[in-house]
Amino acid sequence: MSHRTDVVWVVVEVQSGLPVVVEAYRNKSDAQIREGFLRADINPNNDETDIFEVQIS
Repeated sequence: MSHRTDVVWVVVEVQSGLPVVVEAYRNKSDAQIREGFLRADINPNNDETDIFEVQIS
């Protein structure tokens, strides 16, 4: 019996230490586009965005 492992890409936006956006995408390019939109509106001194690869089995 083989296990299939799927991957989702999770975009997270943190404002002043609090996560305010957590979204999952099936492909990396969509996640990167969304992360770019979020990054354009953040305060770089207090806020952050990032993309995480999560394997689902």
